[in-house]
Amino acid sequence: MASTYSTNLKIELMGTGDQSGTWGDTTNTNLGTLLEEAIAGYTTQSLAGAGPTALTIPNGATGVGRYYVIEFTGSPTAAHNVTVPAVQKPYIIFNNTSASIVFKVSGQTGVTLAVGKKAIVYNNGTDVIEVVNAPVGEATTQTLTNKTLGATTITGDLLMSGTGQLDLPVGTTAQRSGSPNSGMIRFNSDNSAFEGYNGSAWGNIGGGATGSGGDQVFFQNGQTVTTSYSIPSNINAGSFGPITVSASATVTIPASSTWTVV
Repeated sequence: MASTYSTNLKIELMGTGDQSGTWGDTTNTNLGTLLEEAIAGYTTQSLAGAGPTALTIPNGATGVGRYYVIEFTGSPTAAHNVTVPAVQKPYIIFNNTSASIVFKVSGQTGVTLAVGKKAIVYNNGTDVIEVVNAPVGEATTQTLTNKTLGATTITGDLLMSGTGQLDLPVGTTAQRSGSPNSGMIRFNSDNSAFEGYNGSAWGNIGGGATGSGGDQVFFQNGQTVTTSYSIPSNINAGSFGPITVSASATVTIPASSTWTVV
């Protein structure tokens, strides 16, 4: 009876009475090579050009597509496609190339890996999906508890509930962003005040008067204008003097506006 091969890992399944005197070699290949590749094997795969690069799982023989951990190297063209057979199998993959890659079953969408990304993925027999950080049950809402996020972009509205507080960045005037964006807010430790960037200049953010204990009595402002500022049209402004405008700064007051220094 001729040998057959397992569906996913293509391990040789010897027929009854086959390979007399050599069955040990086949068994060693199955256990010592093929299963080791699939369970704990690490390999590298160089990528070049636009692809696609097809990874295979040969019947009874070593193949990159069987390895559990695959590190991609080289200098491929952006969005280089890497395909694997349509069999059920997990992978740990590392995109150590100079361009993004798409790891997928041929004809499917797969998983896109940015440069430097590492991911745990699963080939479900139809396509490759990302396992780590994938939404559980494709839920639209996820709960993060005691997690630290790096630079993160949120495209929708950020809704916060609870009775705690939002801890904003604290820094000196000199530590402001060198390339601020409209809407940025922070706490200025030099001025002991919250401030925001309106697209052209930093300014204090409300908060009302301050004082000892629960008293709200004192409104505070700086005494020197060091950065040019334009008061918006049809908007009045007020400050407590004395106020000094630095030689390098200009305060522009439209005809429809007033700046009062008390």
